[in-house]
Amino acid sequence: MFFFDYNFSLKQDEQGEIILYGGKLSIEIRLNNDTIWLNQRQMAELFDKDSDTIGLLLKNIFASHRFRHQ
Repeated sequence: MFFFDYNFSLKQDEQGEIILYGGKLSIEIRLNNDTIWLNQRQMAELFDKDSDTIGLLLKNIFASHRFRHQ
């Protein structure tokens, strides 16, 4: 597993899974090719926002073409 503390240092265990820790927060995330993947619910939990807010932000990012699909 990978663990992030408040300084966002990265640690790994044998499982290959990722858990983000910060105070009371614990989120399982996926790492693929040095990219961390979160679903909308996980992003909302991480940033302490509701899922609708995250959805709106993602929609704006995609609409502004700041996102580059590979």
